Amino acid sequence: ALIESIKSTVKYINAFILVVFIGYPLALMCFYSLQHNYINVSIII
Repeated sequence: ALIESIKSTVKYINAFILVVFIGYPLALMCFYSLQHNYINVSIII
């Protein structure tokens, strides 16, 4: 039972790491592009 719980925990940790390493840069890129678009829009206005 202990080994199974460790396996599932490792699986969750791997998924979490994957989400952080893929999701964080994506979110950062989206945020940056949104800021950029906002700046462009304010310049146009």
